[in-house]
Amino acid sequence: MSDHLIAEANRHAKAIPKMTLPTTKPNDRDLAWYIAECIDLKKQLQMECATKREHLRIACAQINELKIKAGFYEREIARLRADKARLESEVLDAIEDAARGACHTAKQEREHNGIAAGSLITDSGAISANAENLRRLAEAKRFRIVSAFGRMVVGFWPENDPKRSKEQA
Repeated sequence: MSDHLIAEANRHAKAIPKMTLPTTKPNDRDLAWYIAECIDLKKQLQMECATKREHLRIACAQINELKIKAGFYEREIARLRADKARLESEVLDAIEDAARGACHTAKQEREHNGIAAGSLITDSGAISANAENLRRLAEAKRFRIVSAFGRMVVGFWPENDPKRSKEQA
């Protein structure tokens, strides 16, 4: 066996823990042992690769399951957001109906606080529930508050708002 093959065998032996070869010319028994060690190492590496492939297959399957679940949850979130918007609109409709029925709307007889005479103005009648309803409607842009102090809220419904009719004209 040439010195080159011995050096190559020793290089491989350094890669394998606890494996050393003589630096002199090996005999057939040494070569058979080295070949058996290489075959054993190959089997070990193949088993590790197979194990890692199996772990990778399982991880990919789990990722795909999570993608499916994420898609479902995204659709569910979109549906719930649409339901929330619909319910908020229905609640605001109910609040508006209650406020329109309970709050007093009258024609302003004279100009006061920048409100022109003849405008239809709505007030809460100093009732806390009406004031809260008008404030909530104002947050949703369904009512414009001109003046508010405690339980007394004064403003305009969109169809009676002089500012709005000036903007549309």
